[in-house]
Amino acid sequence: MPRRILLAAVLPVLIVIVVARRASAQDSPFDARAMKDSLARVTDRRAIRLIEARHADRRSAGDALTAGFAALRLYELSHIRDDARNARRHFSEARSRDARSPWPLYGWALAMLPEVKEDGDLGRFGFAGDDELMNDLGLDPRSRARRALERAVEMDPSFPEAARLLSSLAAQTRDRDASVLARNTLAAIAEDDTASAASKLALARAAEAVGELETAAAAALAATRDSNADSAAVAHHTAARILLRLPGREKEGASEYFLGLNDLTRDRAKLYYSELRGIATTGELQELELLPAARAADWIRTFWDMHAALSAVTVPMRLSEHFSRLAVAETRFPRRQRHGAPGTNALLYERPESPFDDRGVIYIRHGEPQDIITSSINEGDRRVVTQSWMYPDLDGEPVMYHFVDGRSEKPGTAAAEWYLMYNLPCDFDYMAARAQYDKRLTQLMHRCDAMSVRGVSVLVRRDAYDGLATERANPGFKVSLPATYDTYTFRNPAGTTDIIVAMGIDAAGMIAGTTPDGARAYSANTSFVVVDTAMRSVFRADTVLRAAADVHAGAGSVLRGEVYLNVKPGPGMVHRASIIDANAPDRGQIYGGPVVVPDYRGQRLMMSDVVLAVPDTAGSFRRGDVSLTTVPWQAFERGAFRIFYELYNMPAGASYTTEVKVEGIGGGITGAVRDLFGRRPPVSLRFTDQAPADGGVIQQVRDAQADLGPGEYKLTVTITDPAGNRVTRERVLTVMKPGS
Repeated sequence: MPRRILLAAVLPVLIVIVVARRASAQDSPFDARAMKDSLARVTDRRAIRLIEARHADRRSAGDALTAGFAALRLYELSHIRDDARNARRHFSEARSRDARSPWPLYGWALAMLPEVKEDGDLGRFGFAGDDELMNDLGLDPRSRARRALERAVEMDPSFPEAARLLSSLAAQTRDRDASVLARNTLAAIAEDDTASAASKLALARAAEAVGELETAAAAALAATRDSNADSAAVAHHTAARILLRLPGREKEGASEYFLGLNDLTRDRAKLYYSELRGIATTGELQELELLPAARAADWIRTFWDMHAALSAVTVPMRLSEHFSRLAVAETRFPRRQRHGAPGTNALLYERPESPFDDRGVIYIRHGEPQDIITSSINEGDRRVVTQSWMYPDLDGEPVMYHFVDGRSEKPGTAAAEWYLMYNLPCDFDYMAARAQYDKRLTQLMHRCDAMSVRGVSVLVRRDAYDGLATERANPGFKVSLPATYDTYTFRNPAGTTDIIVAMGIDAAGMIAGTTPDGARAYSANTSFVVVDTAMRSVFRADTVLRAAADVHAGAGSVLRGEVYLNVKPGPGMVHRASIIDANAPDRGQIYGGPVVVPDYRGQRLMMSDVVLAVPDTAGSFRRGDVSLTTVPWQAFERGAFRIFYELYNMPAGASYTTEVKVEGIGGGITGAVRDLFGRRPPVSLRFTDQAPADGGVIQQVRDAQADLGPGEYKLTVTITDPAGNRVTRERVLTVMKPGS
């Protein structure tokens, strides 16, 4: 029995040896590709080592190649770096014996790649900057392998394996000339109908690296059609990454992205995981790492549903924005310092798992800043270069992130990179250039002692931490479109909560369009999104608000309407409201923040939100048999308004009381004076009502008419049932002068 096992193990060896000998005996060209492929089928390391030893002793270039690929196969099985070094020695010998063959160069490049270090590995000389220094000099393993492949491809432009590997290494080392060479070589290879999916995929990557996105997209899509099940995910993913950067092809790109999630394996999932790190939270990444591959695809789909919702855009738009930002960050903000401590003034001492510096991390999350301020400041005998990026937040208020160029801070340190500041500098010009956006900096222009700097820096650091924990897509608005909205919640019989959003949009800032019959009209594409971040659920409603107009909208003109959606209640929910001019998509606004979604389930006495509307006027707000004209800004002349609400779980036929109270809200000096001399007493009305005999939902509409002076008031509605159970709702309103 032992002899049979030995023969089975040695048999593949004999096949390889015979192939090599016959080629030599018949004086025919040595088939390096066939030899390499046959070695790939051998798994017994003793047999492979025997091949290496026998062919290393022979004198032909083919024998040296065979020994090199045998040693490289040993490394693939053992991961012993001495085997890779032996392979390079054999390939160098083959090169000296036959300088016209590109195969020794290709083999040497393959054998050089095991020298690429992991991020946590120290440099050759044991200090942190070694890898970056070698990269700068072009002496790192990737660059050396790339140069060998360039020579191989120049010698044989029909060498697909070398061209494919060159495409990959050119992208990793960001060498444009090498990418152009790979692109030209692979384009010629791909013209052959029999070209492999791998060659088409490599062409896509090379064309993408030189900015030829249309060529890259066509090659990637061709690769998806020719790929087998094992490589389809990579092909779909590559096609998606390219298509999502092409204007107008976002939906096609999103489709390819999600096709790549089909039959996802753990290895293929790494393609997707690495790209989520730029915007995913630590908790999301930990959750994803623990998921089995079979559930990861659904998790990733939900991830993009949520992150698109939080930016109030569609999933294709959010994906497109993300991949466009990735491409910019890879080019402009690569991370250089992977070892050692950051600068002494760095905000983050624990560096994020990112291939980008701190500017790239912010860029991935928030996109192109609205303004960049660059300054040089004196620190001792050095001129330190700084940048501050300004973004508007959801309320339109400016937020700034402050960076330092580590190279200027630590001269002679090639590895230093841009990082977020911990403490702001004491420099008048620095503060003066930025105070237009951040008024907190004005105090440091005139008083910049240690305590003042630390106090302001604490506030600035909070902004930075928030920026590192949040993200949003840039909808590309060039003109803001002011709007206001109010939300009203009601019970849904299915146990969920209905939300009606009353919106008012400044029509004076909109562009008029025309209806099919030629009439002038103003239209807005509106979206209201509720995100349950705990349950990873998204609820969304999209509506077009439209109104005809005889004349162009002037100051004070408002486009009004409602958005309806149904939500499963839960704690800790957030919302986004998006308003876009349908006739000018570059005009719009996104609003957001927390939202309370009450749970109306149960048998206790409950009351919906109170709606305030124009009295005696039907409108577009509809709830059952009730029709109202809502006023999202909650402002009414004198004290005339209509009140609407619903009651739940009132006993059938019960007699209950309703109290409506309106009282002024004090504020500022005026409110203090009123408190001192006595304010007007609140207006209070009390009613007795009868619940219907069927015990269903009670819809209550009341008109209020109170002689109130201009100002802010609080409306309180209190319902008391026969058992003494009470429910109260409040709403703030404004009373205006007539005609204002």
